[in-house]
Parts: sequence; C-alpha cells; structure tokens
Amino acid sequence: SPPKGYDYDLINAEVILNSITIGNDGRIHLNGMKYNILILQNYKAITIELLRKLSTLVEQGMMLMGARPEKSLGLKNYLSNEKEFKQIADKLWGDIDGTNITENNFGKGKVFWGKPLESILRQQNIKPDFEYTSRSGDAPIIYIHRKTNDTHFYFISNQRRSYEELVCTFRVKDKVPEL
Repeated sequence: SPPKGYDYDLINAEVILNSITIGNDGRIHLNGMKYNILILQNYKAITIELLRKLSTLVEQGMMLMGARPEKSLGLKNYLSNEKEFKQIADKLWGDIDGTNITENNFGKGKVFWGKPLESILRQQNIKPDFEYTSRSGDAPIIYIHRKTNDTHFYFISNQRRSYEELVCTFRVKDKVPEL
C-alpha cells in the first residue's frame, strides 16, 4: 500500500494497453482520473505488447517504478520477440541495478527500481493528497478524493465514535476549502 496521504488504484495489462494516455503534464490519464506514477508488479515475464506500451508511455513522460522483467510471455515469434524485448528493456531500465543505480531517464519519463516509493515521491515533489493532524494524535481518519472539471471533493471520515479536532492539508492549488 502507498504511504499515508496517497491513494492508488489497481489496473491490469489490458487497461494499460488500451486506456492509458499521458497528458501534457506528464501524468497518467485514465477515465478522468490522473496518476503520478505506475508501479509495475514484480513479474519475471510480461508480454512484448505490454513492454512496448510501457516504453511508449515512459517516452511520453510517465514515471514507472518496478523491477526489470526478464523475458517475454508467449511462444509466437519467440526468438525475434526476445531480442526486441531485451532491446526495449535495456532502453527503459538502462544501467539500473536496484542498489547503486536506481533510476533511468528515458524520453520525457523516468524508470525507478530499488528506491523506496516515499523517496521517489519526495524527489519528484509529489506531496501527499491529504494530510491531517488531530488533537488526540491518533485519530483513525480515512478519506476519498474526487474531482470534477473545476471542483475537488474530499470525503473525510472519522472511524472513531468520538469527536476529533483536525487540521487538514489538501493537495489543491488556488482554492479555498469549504465545509
């Protein structure tokens, strides 16, 4: 799960292949939502089609975090696919070893591996979407953030059956919060 104050959604390869675009802001756009980084699960093998798409998205500005897959899935055109797979992976992951070298620039985007997500978010100046402090110091607060064209909505819920006094910070510019 992401660090406190950040949210995420799960998507599959089909959605990546058919529905994701990269906006002029370098963010991932999907069905009206925007995301800062795509985290690739630690698969040893993915399809050549998915690797090609990831390469295109990173080249257009996407930030990708994940281990380098080792081989392509499937037997169709196996030998030529393996050669292309290695070439694309070499471009995306470059000299990343996950220890001494943890990031690689490719096109307008970046690939990360071996660096904590919190560190990447801080380095890229991606602040938490929602932060709070409470008078009790341990308030169990959850939130959901949705957006229309020009309005942000945060639903904030205290999971305790007692009153909590909060100071909240939202990752929204040029707006004044209303209750």
